[in-house]
Amino acid sequence: DDILARIRRGERIKHYETVRVTKHQRRINVSLTISPLRDPSGTIIGASKIARDITEQKRAHRMQAYLAAIVESSEDAILSKNLDGIIQSCNARAEQLFGYTAGELVGHSVRMLIPEDRQAEEDEILGRLSSGQRIDHFETVRLAKGGRPVDISLSVSPIRDEAGQIVGVAKIARDITEQKRAHRMQ
Repeated sequence: DDILARIRRGERIKHYETVRVTKHQRRINVSLTISPLRDPSGTIIGASKIARDITEQKRAHRMQAYLAAIVESSEDAILSKNLDGIIQSCNARAEQLFGYTAGELVGHSVRMLIPEDRQAEEDEILGRLSSGQRIDHFETVRLAKGGRPVDISLSVSPIRDEAGQIVGVAKIARDITEQKRAHRMQ
């Protein structure tokens, strides 16, 4: 009723999201664009409706929301970086582990977290990733804010675009400082 009233007033409705049912009784998400149709004298005599199936976009958006929730609630530090090594995102655990806010990390080189004597590890990791390899449970040391060393187990995966090209890197760091300390004390 609201849509018809708006059309009668001559309004155009863009991107109205709703649900429709196919002839096989399957529900689909659609985005509607509805425009008034006028006769030669300008009187509104009907409406033109364009429906675009957005079911897949809605599903993808829900999946992104689920994945974002998983990343954000992870007990592991998760960072993403582009192929130039610039941090693109991080979760709350990464902020806690390294002592930096997201604003202090995002947009800066990941090398700020790597001790000087371990910089070559980053080059090796990038080399392996460029050939499509994953790196699982690589034990190393990274630096928290203020230069405090943190023992971590690092897993690294390539991030690919729709065409399968590697466009970035996902790093998952697990703090193993206490395990290392306990092992040294044995």
